[in-house]
Amino acid sequence: MNYSDLIDTYGNANKAAKATGFTRQAISSWKKRGRIPFEAQYRIEMKSRGRLRATLPSMKRKGSA
Repeated sequence: MNYSDLIDTYGNANKAAKATGFTRQAISSWKKRGRIPFEAQYRIEMKSRGRLRATLPSMKRKGSA
């Protein structure tokens, strides 16, 4: 999942924070970083009862295309 998926599901960052148990600041930091940490995604998947699904981080190696 990405930040847009989270906001599309809950409407805005404040509602997402309330529904998932994360702080508004944590959610804002995910937007700035451009990704949601996998551990947080997993918690969100559980809280959303599967409406949002965690995606595994890419396992690209340094120097590979």
